[in-house]
Amino acid sequence: MNARAQNLSRRLAGLVLVTSVIAGASAAGAATSSPSPTVASVTADINSFAAQMTRPGYVSYASSVAVKQYVAGHGTDHVPFACLSDFPVTSGSSPSCVLGSLTSKVNVVLYGDSHAWQWAGALNNIALARGWKLSVFSKASCQPEVVTPLQYANGMLVPYPACGSWRSSALTAIAALKPKYVFFSEFTAGTTPALSVAITSLASTLTTAVGGDSKHVIWIRSTPLMAMSSGVSLTACLARNNYRATANAAPTSRCFMTYGTAMNAPSHLDLVANQEAAAATSAGLTIIDPMPWLCQTTSLTGYCPPVILGHGPYFDAFHITNSFAQFMAPLVNALIPAK
Repeated sequence: MNARAQNLSRRLAGLVLVTSVIAGASAAGAATSSPSPTVASVTADINSFAAQMTRPGYVSYASSVAVKQYVAGHGTDHVPFACLSDFPVTSGSSPSCVLGSLTSKVNVVLYGDSHAWQWAGALNNIALARGWKLSVFSKASCQPEVVTPLQYANGMLVPYPACGSWRSSALTAIAALKPKYVFFSEFTAGTTPALSVAITSLASTLTTAVGGDSKHVIWIRSTPLMAMSSGVSLTACLARNNYRATANAAPTSRCFMTYGTAMNAPSHLDLVANQEAAAATSAGLTIIDPMPWLCQTTSLTGYCPPVILGHGPYFDAFHITNSFAQFMAPLVNALIPAK
């Protein structure tokens, strides 16, 4: 492993699992002690926010130093970009970075696009606690399934040949590691039938890599698209509205989203997500769905708060913050199969 990867691992290894959570503008920001989240506590917090938004008034975060740091540092609280292969990179024969317990003989893998990359800090903490060596294979805008690779350039979808070659070599390298678990994730997009078939094929490839147990292939479902219809980010909305989320307000003053908007419903994203889930379930994969940790998901009118249990969730419109991912690490850890 090269010096950059070793340095990165040391930096991430300093992040303590759960009890000391970074809630500031970046990984170097102020830390705050926080209880470990549970499904019940997260759900209760989201439901409490929703209840307040169903009547006139607002929810204020103005007294929270952590929220103010989150807003001020928006766009900086993320896994180091050294763990994400850039667009021109064509070879995935070596991981983007190696984390966790570096001398361990037990290999685990994180594989996918930037929606996999965003979980590297959380999985690093889990790997350290469990004594695993974590190899991260992630590439910007490169879906892990073998579908026709495309990328956005100048507002248009264009061919992305570097993704195809990177993906092929990454899968070969992953198989050679003989990992105990493979975690994979991606931004939900694409043509539904083609993606469903591709997930089934990828599931077979990764199941072989982990020795035949499909439950050891763990799909972390996509996090929501948090771009407000007004074009204003949730953090910018909080900054301009005195750190308040306001019920029945104009779009630029609401500072929250609905589940339907976050899933881009009734457009293709929610349909593709359901098709992905069906394919992953049919293949026998373990599925970790972080959507209920961010939104009410029982209906498309459910609420997605701008802050969860005092923590800022969003690095940008497409990704969660590194500190929020680490805060949710106990929920991820609880869903990893024991054997």
